[in-house]
Amino acid sequence: MENTIEIKKKSRPAALVFAIVFLLVMGALAIWLLTGFVFPKLEGFWNLKIAAIVIVTILPIWAIYLIIQQSSRKKPGLTISKDGVTDFSNITSVGFIPWSDITVIKEGQNEFKQKLIVVIVKNPDAYINESSSLRASRQAQHKQFDSPIVISASILDYDAQALVSMLKDRVKSAA
Repeated sequence: MENTIEIKKKSRPAALVFAIVFLLVMGALAIWLLTGFVFPKLEGFWNLKIAAIVIVTILPIWAIYLIIQQSSRKKPGLTISKDGVTDFSNITSVGFIPWSDITVIKEGQNEFKQKLIVVIVKNPDAYINESSSLRASRQAQHKQFDSPIVISASILDYDAQALVSMLKDRVKSAA
């Protein structure tokens, strides 16, 4: 097999700015709706009002933090080596997947017609239960695509067709 191949994620500064502005606008709109329309109709309930404002303020800030953290990672989105595939392409990435655990590589699409690379593994439950905070997302991916490991090809700076065929060839040669 060839040497290690590192595939970087595409740089999308406009999408990053759009997402941050969208989250800030939605948070401000939610606070405005709460303070302008909902709270005046609720006499008292100060604990509920304070909790609602805190949650509506913290959620967009937390989402912005996750977006910036994910987009500023210097790690390659996908690394293909003689030992396996290391996926850091998105927030639900599982990290290292050995070739011995991969049974099939197939193509898929999400609701937005984005090309996806679905990695079918021998023991999907091990990847689903690897992280308790991502368990629900990985279970949903497993239910929809028959695998908890789904790589978005549109995020990677590489031709999707070439990447899928290269991964399929590597799976065949590893078997």
